[in-house]
Amino acid sequence: MVTDNGMVTDNVIELQSVRKQFGDYVAVEHADFSIAQGEFFSLLGPSGCGKTTLLKMIAGFEQPTSGSILLEGTDVSTVPPYKRSVNTVFQQYALFPHMSVLDNVAFGLRSKGMGAADARRQAAEMLEIVRLDEFGRRRPYQLSGGQQQRVALARALVNKPSALLLDEPLAALDLKLREAMQLELKRIQRELAITFVFVTHDQGEALTMSDRIAVMSSGRVEQIGTPEEIYGRPASIFVAGFIGSANLLPGTVSPSGASVDLDMGATIDVADTNGQTPGTEVTVMLRPERLVPYSGDLAPSKSVVGRIKEVIYQGSEVRLIIDLDAMTEIVATIEPDDMTPLVATGNLITLSWVPEAPFVMPGRSAIVGATGTDFDEVQATMDGKELARSAGADDGPKINRRALLIGGGVVGVGALGAIALSSLGGNDSSTGSSGTETDEIAGGGVGQGSSAVRIINWTEYIDTTGDGEVGTIDRFSDESGVAVTYSETWNDNEEAYGKEFAAYLDGGNPVPWDIAMPTYWMAARLKSKGWISPLPFNLIPNYQNLEPSYLNLGWDRGAKYHLPWQAGFTGFAYNIDITGRELKSFSELLTPEFAGRIGFFTEMRDTLGLVMLAQGNDPASATEDTMNQALDTIEELTTSGHVRRFTGNDYLEDIQSGNFAACVAWSGDIAQAENPSVRFVFPEEGAMSWFDTMVIPIGADNGVAAARWMNYVYDPVNAAKITAWVQYVSPVVGVRDELVKLGGDSAALADSPLLFPDDATKANSFVFADMEPELDRTITERFITIAGG
Repeated sequence: MVTDNGMVTDNVIELQSVRKQFGDYVAVEHADFSIAQGEFFSLLGPSGCGKTTLLKMIAGFEQPTSGSILLEGTDVSTVPPYKRSVNTVFQQYALFPHMSVLDNVAFGLRSKGMGAADARRQAAEMLEIVRLDEFGRRRPYQLSGGQQQRVALARALVNKPSALLLDEPLAALDLKLREAMQLELKRIQRELAITFVFVTHDQGEALTMSDRIAVMSSGRVEQIGTPEEIYGRPASIFVAGFIGSANLLPGTVSPSGASVDLDMGATIDVADTNGQTPGTEVTVMLRPERLVPYSGDLAPSKSVVGRIKEVIYQGSEVRLIIDLDAMTEIVATIEPDDMTPLVATGNLITLSWVPEAPFVMPGRSAIVGATGTDFDEVQATMDGKELARSAGADDGPKINRRALLIGGGVVGVGALGAIALSSLGGNDSSTGSSGTETDEIAGGGVGQGSSAVRIINWTEYIDTTGDGEVGTIDRFSDESGVAVTYSETWNDNEEAYGKEFAAYLDGGNPVPWDIAMPTYWMAARLKSKGWISPLPFNLIPNYQNLEPSYLNLGWDRGAKYHLPWQAGFTGFAYNIDITGRELKSFSELLTPEFAGRIGFFTEMRDTLGLVMLAQGNDPASATEDTMNQALDTIEELTTSGHVRRFTGNDYLEDIQSGNFAACVAWSGDIAQAENPSVRFVFPEEGAMSWFDTMVIPIGADNGVAAARWMNYVYDPVNAAKITAWVQYVSPVVGVRDELVKLGGDSAALADSPLLFPDDATKANSFVFADMEPELDRTITERFITIAGG
């Protein structure tokens, strides 16, 4: 199908940063995902998580507060339900009691003007598909609940919708009938190849029927994946606890990276730390069915021993509730064939697991052991409350009443008390903007430090304190009580990748920053490496002020790992004292007139993109041939000495001093130039468009403080002050109005086409194409070889 923008997509439904608010209550927050043609897609979560609200917005019964809903490529956010090519099946079947089954199914076709004979023929065909063709003459009251359900399905499907939306349609059926209908629904869906969107709070239903599942909690999508991914590789502690039973063991990745040092003093071997580096707080999940009776000697770090508290026969399996000591409880499930006289209440049992069974998740669970045996815990989960509760909660964290015996190591209640006090992680207590203690908890698996934040950024990229004016950093510190360590040493993305990330993480050490500011494509690479953390959106409410176009990138749908800092254009700058005339075209920089006086960027996409534009090629649709054509030119200009040198963000000195007559440049930097002879040019051939992001490195200590910083700079008033100084494109909606309120030179910037580009400027700006990893590596290596030479 073709979208409004002319793009071809296989997605039937696409949600773009969808938000729904009722008064002060936010029902859905930041929903950003797609559902493919012919997919059985389930929205799964506890009551009140927002899944039904999300379904109603797709159906058209509710409109999003913000964001867009696309159906077959067309934005239908404000389109009424009857004009959308979707049908909905609710819990109440709403069949017409006075009509026959056949007429019930044909009703929608008749209401659209189809002739009676054709409508009844198509209705009969649909009844055959749902295996009710022999019941066409009956009235609904003469059918069972499961048969009525299939009539409702047939009535919805006979209209051939693009998608069928089902809101817990099996909830009223008894267990056996519900299980049979699960298989029947999946059969019908596969036979018709229609997209099904199924809402349920029943994990078994979702796992049985779905191609993919979106697990929701408190209005947010926690994880989207196949049933195998959701169950076996949960993205969060909530998902692990909500989907089935799980034994959760919080701890810290050991220095070796091959095991986890549990909070209670023992160590457990893991096959994979799931990208979590040594020293990172994690939770190890062991599913009950992965624990098996073990008759050999106790294997340290690879087995568990405890006393059987309950033996529950469940037909195909036997459930064991085991006390590892007087305070700790885990669950194991074994097959009836594994039952021996030793598997009896009161006996000791040793359980082991295969090396791949322990699954490591970021963050620390406040519940230790089984999640499915404590009524309060299960109720909290079904109410949508986060399992990873903080110490100091009214009912006390679960961690302080459970201990664990693993590989012979025992930790008592006294030691657990100390663990509970530190269960928030980070390096200090949480403090609010006034510096007093609060209950702020940073989600996303980051550390909970709140009194200090360490930021690395590009030069000239924030308003500094000076000339009688207090800058953003000092204002933030004064208002929040957070001490800021600020560095302007991010000079080049590739250089920073090696120096600020790989040098630490490849050696098993944490990155020394809480916030870094890479360009978007580098942020994508960092995410692919597992080197940045999900953001704690619960502490960044001002993210709703961001321009949505930055939040819907293919590498981070919904912007869960990055948020934009500033955007801008790459053109060129020239020093008119050296050139002696104005320059308008990038091609002029390539002429012999300026040999030996030209500077190019080490940022490959900027330099390569401008040369491609000068050659008449579009960087947004770059091919290997067009990129190599530009690289040939760059290599020739470099070996001949035409290009004086390649620079990072330190190019300003060269252009201002006259070392460069002209050079590749970023729009906002030249506004900060002290030499009035230096001018920025948006090239006639076109400019490159980009934006830099804020990310939190994996293992960062100060997640609360980092979130406060992000929330602060996304306030339009604060963002406008930053914009007035850096003169880049702000991603914050409302900055233009705030600049006008500031008056003077700031107000004049509200008319700048480089800060608020018009349609002509946008049309002549280009982003660099996404490349396959192998091609990216090949092109980058060639460019680095040229630039390094």
